Amino acid sequence: MARALIARAMSLAEQAPDRPAVRCADDGLVRTRSEVIREAGRLASILDQVTTSGSTILVEGPAGAGFHAAILAVWGSGRRALPIGALTSEDLEGLIRAHRPGARILTEPGTKTSGGEQLPALVVEFDGIHETDALDRGEHASLLLQSSGTVGHPRLSLRAAKALDLVASTLLQTIGMKEEDRVLSALPMHHAYGIEHAVMMPILAGAEVIQMRGLSIDIASGLLRDDATILPSVPPTIEALGHAPIPGSSLRLTYTAGSPLPEKTRLRFESAWGVKVGDLYGASEVGTISWGFDACNRPVEGVEVAVADDGELLVRSNAMFEGYLDETDCDPSRDRITDGWFLTGDLGRLEDDGVVRVVGRARLQFDVGGLKVNPTEVEDVLREHPAISDILVGPLPLSETVNRVQARIVVEESSTRDRQALLAEIRAWARERLPAHQVPRQFHLVPALPRTASGKLIRRPAAHASR
Repeated sequence: MARALIARAMSLAEQAPDRPAVRCADDGLVRTRSEVIREAGRLASILDQVTTSGSTILVEGPAGAGFHAAILAVWGSGRRALPIGALTSEDLEGLIRAHRPGARILTEPGTKTSGGEQLPALVVEFDGIHETDALDRGEHASLLLQSSGTVGHPRLSLRAAKALDLVASTLLQTIGMKEEDRVLSALPMHHAYGIEHAVMMPILAGAEVIQMRGLSIDIASGLLRDDATILPSVPPTIEALGHAPIPGSSLRLTYTAGSPLPEKTRLRFESAWGVKVGDLYGASEVGTISWGFDACNRPVEGVEVAVADDGELLVRSNAMFEGYLDETDCDPSRDRITDGWFLTGDLGRLEDDGVVRVVGRARLQFDVGGLKVNPTEVEDVLREHPAISDILVGPLPLSETVNRVQARIVVEESSTRDRQALLAEIRAWARERLPAHQVPRQFHLVPALPRTASGKLIRRPAAHASR
């Protein structure tokens, strides 16, 4: 968290020390601005004693006030934050070998992941009054973020202090968050979406964060009735809330990221809650790329978008990451940056009015009879069938060189149709709307589809599908 964000957090604590900063939705526990910044100061002082300047610090545990304090401590003391979610002991030891962190901060007692016992462990305590003098090196801060890993092994992208400030200020200008807002979030903090929208932007705006440990529709609905005003979300959340409206909502803005929001899901939510759903397209490497309503996203300030000859979206941003950092002693790899442009891996179009259309992932395309199939485009068509609530399309290998299309589908809970009759109807429906080579040869009914913690569908690259 670079200098501007640290300075803002300290200024807010001085102006209104008793104003809520973070509230736990599960138990109602509130931590004030002064409590958060002073705990950050305590942790930063300890980091100065047990680690070297500029070292990497693991930030571990659930989202909430403890996470805010830990991130402020790491960034304010000029160190590198590496937020982690639930990891196996093997994965954790691999991170430790590669990045040699100086310590780990447990954002709540009892949240320690198995492994890494050799590291000093600091625990967030909120146990009294502490000075904040150690939070004076924000210009040296940095952040390691895991990419989503939806089509392969996640990589760690490195963001420097300047990029962190730019990402937060651009978001604030784009979203329009205000100091009086109360942000309801169940986003995971070890991904870019969570840390940007439930930590960085709220701190810069001075807004209160209401943090859920996990998505509870009952808790969320109650808070949206007369308390929370902004809801950063993912498509499954919008779908669930669309079936559980509360009359008289306090919500003024919601938006979704991670994967495309089906139009029927959007319309159901907007009809139920009376609030339009915004669309946000971004990447761990560059922050927010485009924003808008009704799928009419345009690039945000400081971002340029272009389209390569093969249809891949390219992005140039004033908040560009430094590169992928595989090991601490290595220089960041910039293999996805060419002539200042970041290769997103997404397929898309840039329309005459500036609207950015994302239509799929380049690595997910596969051949059927010499013709390209973009799974996302097939999914967009099939998702419009009223009985389908979720869908995942991929190749069906018939031999080493021959592919067809298959689809895994989740049907609406309200559907009581005979399954075989329903599949026959969906197959006929697909034939009417898709070119022959895009029509799935097989449909599989499944109870749910795999998704990441941030709501993205987990796919295997087409290159691996026939192995």
